[in-house]
Order: sequence, then C-alpha cells, then structure tokens
Amino acid sequence: MKTESVGRWEHYLLLRASQLEAFWRYHLEAASRNILFIIGRGFDPRMCMGLELVLRVGGNGARDILGLDFREGQKSPSLNHHPKVQENWAKVVALGESRGKISIMPVEFWSPEGRRISSQSARELFVSDEPLKGYNDIVVDISSMPRSVYFPLIARLLYLLDHRPQRSTEPINLYVLVAEDPELDANIHEEGIDE
Repeated sequence: MKTESVGRWEHYLLLRASQLEAFWRYHLEAASRNILFIIGRGFDPRMCMGLELVLRVGGNGARDILGLDFREGQKSPSLNHHPKVQENWAKVVALGESRGKISIMPVEFWSPEGRRISSQSARELFVSDEPLKGYNDIVVDISSMPRSVYFPLIARLLYLLDHRPQRSTEPINLYVLVAEDPELDANIHEEGIDE
C-alpha cells in the first residue's frame, strides 16, 4: 500500500536581505496576521534587527513580543554587558509597545544544585500549545540566543505545532530569523559544557 505524506520542510523558505524584507511585506500585507515574536534579551547589537524589519513592513494584527531573560548566574561574564542588555530591551519596548503585548519569561541556566539546565528551561517555556492559540505566525529570532536555548525551544515549538488537535483549522507558521555577522560571532565566546 502506497501512502503519500507531506514533509515538514516541503514549504520552507530560506531568504536573505532584500528577499527577506520583500517576503515579509507580501506576507503581512496579504491579510491581518497576529505574530508572536520571541527574542532573547541580550547584549548583541543585532538583537533588534529582525523585529525592526517585521514592524517596518507594516500590516495589520497584533505584534506580541516575548523576551527571554537569561538567568546565567552571578559568575556569568555576560553581567559585564548588562547596560547593553538594558539598552537593547528599551529599544524593543519602544518599537513594540504600540503594536501588541510585551512580556518576559525567565530562562534559568543553573539548578540550585549547580547543574546546567538552560536547555531544559528553554524547552519548558511552552508546555502546551495554549499560549500559541490566536497567532498566525511565530517568529523566533535567534540572533541573541545561545544554542543551548534556541535548539530546544524550536524543537518544542515544532512538536507542539505538529501535535495540535485536528480541530485546529488555521495553521500556524514558524519562522526562525538570524542576523549574521561572522566577525562579531568570532568575538563572542560561549561558556559551559553544553556549548
């Protein structure tokens, strides 16, 4: 017996620069779309670029923002960059406050026993698809997220979207954005055994 199935990546897009902006303009002008934009609260200067692009192209619908607050512990070298984190987050709030809800969720990096738990904490940000209801698009901008956060977060979102009840008629699109700068990336050194 032959069965046909549609692969998860049958309709994937990989776009850069002007193509990316053209896509978002077309996508958001076609209909009113509610977007959940997930972004890391980080020091990286590229943190706001994806959000700026999506908001710049316009369109109707909510543009809700979920900021991930990285709780890396008192010995984290990232604490030296706290003023830059605050500056970037202030920019996010200024960009998005008139377009939708802005919220923050913590991502714990260490257990009370001293075990590294960032992956588990990121995965548990979404334990059901309930918080995703009402959105047409979910955008995960990984520009300022460590791998130990964005890999399990995206895996969980894919799982929840794949296992939504059949009564859910409206599909939810998942997009991953990244602003690349190889020179800057070479100067950012992640620490920890899971990196």
